[in-house]
Amino acid sequence: MNTYTFTLDATAVVVGYGLAVLTIIVWMGILHHKCRAARKDYKKAKKEAMEGRERLDAAIAKTTEIEERLNDAVAIMDYLPDVKLIKSSIRDRDSEREASSRANRNNERQGGQSS
Repeated sequence: MNTYTFTLDATAVVVGYGLAVLTIIVWMGILHHKCRAARKDYKKAKKEAMEGRERLDAAIAKTTEIEERLNDAVAIMDYLPDVKLIKSSIRDRDSEREASSRANRNNERQGGQSS
């Protein structure tokens, strides 16, 4: 084995290892770039999800508020017939008083005329 063959073999080994290291460095760069892009996409998706969650919470709160107002309106609607009955009973009572006072006045007039 002469020195020329040894040098050629050593050069081939160094070039081979160099290419392997260079390939590894290139792949690490590609993976690093992909990881950064994926991390950026993840942060963007997380931010959008948080905004969506906030909008969903706001919509739920608004729906709850509308539901409470609707329940209040239903309670008032349930109460309204009672109010109408009370008003009609007050009207009936007032009309009875008015009728009895008219009858009393008529009786007084008739009693006053007959004397």
